[in-house]
Parts: sequence; structure tokens; C-alpha cells
Amino acid sequence: MRRYFFHIHNDHVTLDEDGTDLRDNHAAVAYATRAVRELAAESVEHGRFVRHHRVEVHTRLGLVATVRFDEAVKIN
Repeated sequence: MRRYFFHIHNDHVTLDEDGTDLRDNHAAVAYATRAVRELAAESVEHGRFVRHHRVEVHTRLGLVATVRFDEAVKIN
């Protein structure tokens, strides 16, 4: 298990100080994608959707992945 940190970049930057233990990078990106979908849904409830808002996935060694709102939600 490795500890991953999920930093939210939307109207504010919220740093994940605690992190979450997950088995690998794939699991961390899946976790971030679920979080982004929840955050995007909250934004839509308030009448807005900002495509470039994102969650950055980090380990103590650095950036692993970035999941943007517009990548996690299919827009037709």
C-alpha cells in the first residue's frame, strides 16, 4: 500500500494533508475520478461547471496524475 494525497483545485486549493492508502496508481486515479465526479455534481447543483477544475494525485515523491472535471464526465 502506498499513501496518496488528493489536492483539489477548484475555486480554492484544498490540500489533502492526511492522504489515503491505496494499492497502486490505477486505484488512486479511480479514487480521484470518483471524487471529481462528486465535486462536478456539486458544482452543477449550484449552476456552474468549470472544465479545468481538477484533482491532483500526489505521493510523497510528487505528482502521479491529474483528473480534470471535463475528463471525468462525458459531455454530449
